[in-house]
Amino acid sequence: MDRYPLYDGEEMVRAARGAIELFLRSPHFTKEAASARVGHMSGRHGLFVSLFHYPTRTPRGLMGYPEPKGPLRELIVDAAIAAAFEDPNHVSVSVKELEHLVVEVDIVTGMHALGGSKAKRYSEIKPGRDGLIVEYGLRRSIILPREPVERGWTKVAFMEMACKLAGLSGGHWTQPGVKMHRFETQTFAEESPDGKILEIGHGERSGKR
Repeated sequence: MDRYPLYDGEEMVRAARGAIELFLRSPHFTKEAASARVGHMSGRHGLFVSLFHYPTRTPRGLMGYPEPKGPLRELIVDAAIAAAFEDPNHVSVSVKELEHLVVEVDIVTGMHALGGSKAKRYSEIKPGRDGLIVEYGLRRSIILPREPVERGWTKVAFMEMACKLAGLSGGHWTQPGVKMHRFETQTFAEESPDGKILEIGHGERSGKR
């Protein structure tokens, strides 16, 4: 799948921050106005927006779509607003707090079903390259590629945690009835709040920047 140049990544991250700020400050907020910066982006990919406190990288919000639910110009705004105001694990972001947060955009660049056997799953997953989706009935969990690197998880720990987040026991990753998909992302992130934007390789992460 096509990868985006840095200048497109910069526009995406700025559009995500701009959507949050516009939502906070304008009583006349519209998604159309918020997506104007990236109005030309009609590609269809899954996408996630994450917010972190700076410089600790304490998570502050994460929402998105592993599958392409619409063009990027719409998903960026939807995911940014959801990360700031709809993440059930966090209270809504305030205007003052936004000044101390960094924004990160992950574009899903590839999705692959893992094999059904324990051996295939172990051989096919690669922490530092892959995110992971676990599905069993109505239960589902998603872990982005950065998390195994930041937490130093082994392959087994990675798959066990994905199962636990889906409400299963850790050992369910060995069960063929549990669906597992690995996915890759292209990541663009602010170096500091509203600062320089970089493309980040997940293998480069050490937990803090």
